[in-house]
Amino acid sequence: MSDSIFNQVRELFADFLAIEGDSIKVESTISDDLGVDSVDIVSIVTEIENAFDLKISDSDAAGLETVGQVVDLISAAKA
Repeated sequence: MSDSIFNQVRELFADFLAIEGDSIKVESTISDDLGVDSVDIVSIVTEIENAFDLKISDSDAAGLETVGQVVDLISAAKA
């Protein structure tokens, strides 16, 4: 897992949710730990797509449960 991608993803989530970035871990669940609902996830995915210049399919976005999975998805897309 790329630390630089994780740090960027953590910053995106922290900024979007107006929370402290240090509270976001690789294993943090997007819905339970971070409180992101289905409406917010669409906005966050759009921000991630813009930040990393990639396209995340709806089915891939729906399967994202943890911050680590987001990082893995981006890492795979950038490979």
